[in-house]
Amino acid sequence: MKKGLLHLAVTVAAIGVFIFLWNQLGCGRGGDALCDQCERPARLPDPATTGTIRGKVLFQGRLPRPPADPRNTSDCAAHRKGEDDLSLARDNPLQVRDGRLRNTVVFVKSGPIENFVYEIPSQPLVIDNRDCFYAPRVATAQAHQLVLLNNADSISHNVRSLGQGRAAFNVTLANRGANLRWRFHEPQPILRLKCDIHPWMVGWLGIFDHPFHAVTGEDGTFEFKSLPPGRYEIAAWHEGEGLRRQELVQTATIEVSGTLELPDFVFEAR
Repeated sequence: MKKGLLHLAVTVAAIGVFIFLWNQLGCGRGGDALCDQCERPARLPDPATTGTIRGKVLFQGRLPRPPADPRNTSDCAAHRKGEDDLSLARDNPLQVRDGRLRNTVVFVKSGPIENFVYEIPSQPLVIDNRDCFYAPRVATAQAHQLVLLNNADSISHNVRSLGQGRAAFNVTLANRGANLRWRFHEPQPILRLKCDIHPWMVGWLGIFDHPFHAVTGEDGTFEFKSLPPGRYEIAAWHEGEGLRRQELVQTATIEVSGTLELPDFVFEAR
């Protein structure tokens, strides 16, 4: 009887270790080993006919006071650096400079790009757990592109993806250098990343089936080149902290070899 219980305990422990390593190596649901689409041939529009859309994202209204430093746990307290803490400043959900809004995801929501197949980027998107924040806080990738979720801290973090279907996972990154290699094989609405160990750690990740997506920097600008001519919906999304709306959409038509400057996307304060 005792031998049977011991055998059962060893088996359960072995299965647990296997599942942990499977997830750590990114071999599970949607992981690095499952990229049968990475070598698919591209089918691109005639470059002589393609055009460009560009524009910028603005903020209008009164800015709320920046949030206080939430890193009050003993393991994260060492990362607090006072008023000059760049990590804290970069994690502010609402970053505005000269009226221009940072960390806005801008993307082609619909249009004639649906008639083509685009190459999958060979370089991974890297998201660090750094100074007890996600860096970057907001990012985008293409479906099937490798996403590297890395622990740059000397303490444990976990990464929980609140995506749909196979895009949902929860993996512990136990120490500095631990990482998860993951490929999202289907486009996702902009999904939330969180750390259950440090609940203030929140990140946002958009997965698209084309390369026409961007996250605005300090200047609030974006530009999409090599778009086939036709009618488009261009969307701008922000996580919505202090904003009236999270998503704004414009329609635009690109002529053959044309360049189009969109009207500004303007997010208003509540």
